Amino acid sequence: MNTKTPFEILTTARKLIATPEKWTKIFRAVDSDGRLCDPSESQAVRFCAVGALHKVDPEGYEGAYNALLIESGTSSVSKFNDTHTHAEVLALFDAAIARSRP
Repeated sequence: MNTKTPFEILTTARKLIATPEKWTKIFRAVDSDGRLCDPSESQAVRFCAVGALHKVDPEGYEGAYNALLIESGTSSVSKFNDTHTHAEVLALFDAAIARSRP
């Protein structure tokens, strides 16, 4: 059972991608050599927006995803991640966090 709220998931996921060195495009997660891996694997060190959500709560991140989707104004959080800058992705998280604050 999922006990994390969208606010908690978003806040923790944002910390995972807080610096450009911890963020990636195209893949949900990559290891330190830039190789594709699952976000839940221990070697995952860089994440896209969706990969960060998955890392925080692999089975219960739908509410957090939907909060990002609403704020993005797009049909896909992955597409937003891949077509915007790191700063814009963080701003997206900030807006979704503000909206989902308890």
